[in-house]
Amino acid sequence: MLFPLASATHPEIAMRSADFLKSCQQTCTTGGTSAPLCVTYCQCGLEGVENNDLWNAIYTGRVTAAEQAQLDANNRQCSALIYPELNLPQ
Repeated sequence: MLFPLASATHPEIAMRSADFLKSCQQTCTTGGTSAPLCVTYCQCGLEGVENNDLWNAIYTGRVTAAEQAQLDANNRQCSALIYPELNLPQ
């Protein structure tokens, strides 16, 4: 697990991750999803932001078309984790 290592070596990285998770989980539960499912969804979202280096887009709000496509794809993937019925063929 890299989160504890990041908090020791780069506290600003740990803080932005914690802020992201807190904000995501608050929005998610406000939308009516259970807290445990929101934890799963938001952790998935954080991994997508980190893996695709989307922090600048998240913080500035200036999102390129390619970044938006990546964010949308990540949101769909994370939603399917907590709502398996989304994986069913349409």
